[in-house]
Amino acid sequence: MSIIQRARASEARSIIPLLGPPLIWSLHLLACYFLTSATTVAGVTGMRIEIAIATAVALSGIALCAFVADHPGLPAAATEADAADLPPFIRSLGLASCLLFGLAVVFTLVPSLVLKGFF
Repeated sequence: MSIIQRARASEARSIIPLLGPPLIWSLHLLACYFLTSATTVAGVTGMRIEIAIATAVALSGIALCAFVADHPGLPAAATEADAADLPPFIRSLGLASCLLFGLAVVFTLVPSLVLKGFF
C-alpha cells in the first residue's frame, strides 16, 4: 500500500470518531423530543421504554465510534500495512468526543426517568 493510499484511508477513518458522536447525539435528541411531543399531543403515556431504547441504540453507536478511534485497523484489514493508524491527536480527540457525547446522551435520558408525572 502506497503512502497516498494510507493517507486517504487514515483521513476516511478520522471522520468516524470525530463526526459520528455529535451526529448520533443530535439524532438522539431529535428522536427524544419527537417522542415527547408525540406523547404530549396524543395523550399517550409510557414513552420511557422507547426513549430508553433510543438511548441504548445511541450509546452503542457512540461505542462503535470509540472502537474505530481506539483500534488502528478494522478487523477486515488483511495485513499490518493495510491498517492505517490514526494520528495520536485525532485518536485522542475522537475518544474525548465519544466520552463527551456519550454523557450528553445519558443526560438526555435523565428527565424521562426523573419526571414521572410528565411521561
